Amino acid sequence: MTNNRPNNQPTELWDNLVTTALLGTERRPLAQAQASASLGAALSQFDPNDQEHTLLGVSALLSLYQQAGMVPTTIERPEMRPSASDDRPVCNPRAAQHLTMILNQKYAAVLSEWLEALAQTGQRVPETMLPTLLDFCRTNEEVHQLLHPIIGKRGHWLAGQNPNWHYASIDVASSNTLESDTDEADAELAELWETSGRSQRLALLRQLRQQHPHRAREVLLTTWSQEKASDRTDFLETFRVGLSQADEPFLENSLDDRSKEVYRVAAELLARLPESRLVQRMIERITPLLEYTPKQEPRVFPPQPGRKPKLTITPPEHYDATMKRDGITEAPTTKKTGQKAWWLQQMLEVIPPSYWTNLWGAPPKDLLEAATKSDWKSALINGWAKATEQYADATWAEAFLGQEKLVSEAQLSLLVEILSPERREAYLIPHLRKSTNTPAELIRRCQHPWSPELTRVVLYRIRSTIKNADTRSIWHLQSLIIQIGLYIPPTMIHDVTNGWPTDAKVWHTVEAAVEKCIATLQFRYDMLKELTQ
Repeated sequence: MTNNRPNNQPTELWDNLVTTALLGTERRPLAQAQASASLGAALSQFDPNDQEHTLLGVSALLSLYQQAGMVPTTIERPEMRPSASDDRPVCNPRAAQHLTMILNQKYAAVLSEWLEALAQTGQRVPETMLPTLLDFCRTNEEVHQLLHPIIGKRGHWLAGQNPNWHYASIDVASSNTLESDTDEADAELAELWETSGRSQRLALLRQLRQQHPHRAREVLLTTWSQEKASDRTDFLETFRVGLSQADEPFLENSLDDRSKEVYRVAAELLARLPESRLVQRMIERITPLLEYTPKQEPRVFPPQPGRKPKLTITPPEHYDATMKRDGITEAPTTKKTGQKAWWLQQMLEVIPPSYWTNLWGAPPKDLLEAATKSDWKSALINGWAKATEQYADATWAEAFLGQEKLVSEAQLSLLVEILSPERREAYLIPHLRKSTNTPAELIRRCQHPWSPELTRVVLYRIRSTIKNADTRSIWHLQSLIIQIGLYIPPTMIHDVTNGWPTDAKVWHTVEAAVEKCIATLQFRYDMLKELTQ
């Protein structure tokens, strides 16, 4: 039995009670003790000859006495300020009903489109739907920025009351103070940063990187050395947005961070800045190792045979600490890749591919042709493909697409994504027309509003595949058929509804997917029509 004697209870009375309870009333009768007048009057009502009953009664009485004398605990809470009034009108009930269906997971994939369309109307979400919307979007970082203009001031206020919703509690765009570079704005931002939790800080950095990257960097520097390694890594990841040469000194210093993950992210970010010291060091390392001989066209007079372009490679000999600091790993990720080839590939990945075309005065097509004849073909092709993806170099991407057998289907789909929607379709439409199968991965990379021409070509290719396929080779089309309903123009609902080969022997395998595609397209048509009315 634990002695939980209250502070305001007579010590002697409580000690006697505990001792008697431990030893038993036969061995240790309950002794009388001094008590206050009110407590003594209550105790006198017990029969001293009935020790067991008296022990239980006194225990109950003391317990009540303790509770009656307790002062309730008070919790100091900061004064809660009411939300400011919203100046945006609420969307109409039909539009809100569409959002309800999205949040009920039936059409969750069109959430981004709904949010963007609502923002364009200058309207906001009804207050009653804010808790469900904020909870639904909590783990979906892709839509966080889309929420800010449409949840209104009340939504930002509400998000500040729940730690799980802090990602949406700050709207930098609506804060005139945070947008300015005055001392007052700096003080407000510093206070907000110091008093916010981790999730709220991440949300703040993401917003600032969208609009004021330098302010995000400045406020992070104020506490950088005190942050945990995991937090430093996550905070640094936000620099992928709004990245510029102005971030280079901070990122260069982060290469010496004690955390492996921090300097890994810093190296990746620096590799996206062509003018960074890291990229320049890579150029100095590798340029002496590569020698290019341009191609030469044959001539009739004076007679001279043609010559194909050639690359001569002198592989790096040693791995040192400076390479490690710049993010080059020593051991290859696969056994098929040699160690020196792996070092060479990693160096090429960091350097803008346009550097080589400018250095040698040769188009990417010629350099890729020379790479295919080299003993270091894999390192050259993989390194340049990764650099093309990293720097989003459309010229090199089109060169790779012109020699698509050089790269895997996965690499090809990433290169397609670099192109503008118009150039992407210009490549994909003839590719689909001459293809005998459905390149699902390439089609999935076209995540933009499709033109009618691309829509018709994709539908024709999918329907042809269904008509001629067997059940074993058609399973991969099910998810693709559902997905294309997100990109086809909703006005083409009639084209999508009709023309399917319902008599094909594999139709039962894809019928449900086609129905979902049509339902999604119809929902998007009704949704956008309601928002634009």
